[in-house]
Amino acid sequence: MYEETRSGGQTGKDPGFLRSTDGIFKGIQFILSLLLVIFVSTTHYWSVAGAGFVGFANFAAWFSFITLLMSGVIYYFRLYNGACLGRLPWRKVELNYALGSAILHFIGMIACSITASSYSHNGLFIASAIFSVFVMLSFLVYAFIIFRGKDPRSVPTRPIDSV
Repeated sequence: MYEETRSGGQTGKDPGFLRSTDGIFKGIQFILSLLLVIFVSTTHYWSVAGAGFVGFANFAAWFSFITLLMSGVIYYFRLYNGACLGRLPWRKVELNYALGSAILHFIGMIACSITASSYSHNGLFIASAIFSVFVMLSFLVYAFIIFRGKDPRSVPTRPIDSV
């Protein structure tokens, strides 16, 4: 079931990931990003004059959705122990990803809020702005947990001088 790699780790299924802190956070972020994709896509922002900025919120939602799906696969199958991915500093990668995604969703929230204040039929724009805030907060909490010293799921810590 497990396969040894050059980096000394094992690859294979990790069913405990879904019950771990990282798995729960990634699951919450995934569901919130999916809801945000649905809300932003149903606003039909491309047919409303002056609502083109909401396209950035759509980009941020799809970016988070797809990258969280890829991240979930990497962690569930322990691909971070593989030959190429085993060399990455996963704590820094996850921290930068969470902070970058939070910034993207903050900008998307601003775009949805500005658009909602300009139009009378603004219910979906408001919902998109609110869910952008929820996704942004989930990424910020996850970044704070990683910043406080928790390593991402099962990733072995390496000395700083090893490359």
